[in-house]
Amino acid sequence: MDKIKNLRYGQVARYLHGLIASLIVSQYILANLAEDAEHSGATFQHLVLLANHKSIGMTILMLAVVRLCWRFYFPGPALPNNMMHWQKMASRYTHGLLYALIFVLPLSGWLMSSAASYSVSWFNLFSFPDLVSADESLKSLLMSVHEFLATSLFVLALVHIVAALKHRFFDYDDVLQRMVSGRGIIAAVVLAVIVVTFLGRAAITKSENKGVLASTESAQADSKLTAIQKSTPLQSQLPVWNIDYSNSYIHFSGEQAGAEFEGQFSQWKGIIHFSADDLSQSFFNIEIDLGSVDTDEEERNLTLLTKQFFYVDQFPTAIFTAAIFSTNTVNSTISDNYQTMASLSIKGHTVPAMFKFSVTERADSGMVEYTLVGSARLDRFNYEVGSGEWADTEWVGQFVNVDVLVVGIIQ
Repeated sequence: MDKIKNLRYGQVARYLHGLIASLIVSQYILANLAEDAEHSGATFQHLVLLANHKSIGMTILMLAVVRLCWRFYFPGPALPNNMMHWQKMASRYTHGLLYALIFVLPLSGWLMSSAASYSVSWFNLFSFPDLVSADESLKSLLMSVHEFLATSLFVLALVHIVAALKHRFFDYDDVLQRMVSGRGIIAAVVLAVIVVTFLGRAAITKSENKGVLASTESAQADSKLTAIQKSTPLQSQLPVWNIDYSNSYIHFSGEQAGAEFEGQFSQWKGIIHFSADDLSQSFFNIEIDLGSVDTDEEERNLTLLTKQFFYVDQFPTAIFTAAIFSTNTVNSTISDNYQTMASLSIKGHTVPAMFKFSVTERADSGMVEYTLVGSARLDRFNYEVGSGEWADTEWVGQFVNVDVLVVGIIQ
């Protein structure tokens, strides 16, 4: 019994081998399901399947590190003495390449996702840092590399399996039994089925729409909005800012599949009257071209234009209006000196939005330059942005943070 035991890999090594093999099989199935979802236009299912595919890939990478460390401290049994030299060399090289691919394949996917401006999260629990900045050409290159590596792993794993079966049914030695058993193979297959069934559920199911306001919140919003609209002046006695659009921006950030992403609106125009000495005459009116949204990823940009999000075919612009300003006196050390309960209209829904900001000024040669820096936190459900299956906050965050910088000049 001790002799047989010494001819086998340890229990931990066998468990890690089976677990990694099951997850690799699951990866191929999920990748194909994601591809089918993309071709059928099921964008949400495509997102979920890809996110799960990435999570499993990172799991394989972490398990591979554990497996390699374990093998370093607990080497496997020696190959049979009667095995030919070339077979021993082929076995060593095959194992080496398999280990290399198990490491390099998820790394290439991580790099590709970073280049595509999609941060990799682990089952929506935490995010891994991006390895490279967004780059469309690099993304295309890495996609080709990832697919080549995946094909290479598939072919090499197939060779590995055929060689193991040869030892069992033709050479009648114990090479296969050293790592796997009949029960182990069944367990690995069952695990792969469970993983694909559980993580691939988005291919055939849809989330319920959660994008509704509670009745009390709606009533409060309507009350505030009425007050804002009644108080909004049609004109102001203050001079209008000449906005320097090249040095101004409207940025936003949200969460997708547990990872943060950033974007901006490249086209917008505004009328701003503001003076710290006369808040009653101050007035903002900003019109944003929603079709100019840019998140550094083409598929996500196109998704944001659809009916489930901004619906730009029917509602091409967002309107931000503010006329009721107050100084922030809660803490005199904070950077947000002012605040306003503004009115924001998106997709036919006009809802109050708290906007906090600071304004600094610099006079030079008869010209005054103002710099406004502000932020707001928006609930996308208030505007039905991300409706239907996209209302699932597990995959698309409920809140969006908006950061604004406006440089205005008065001569």
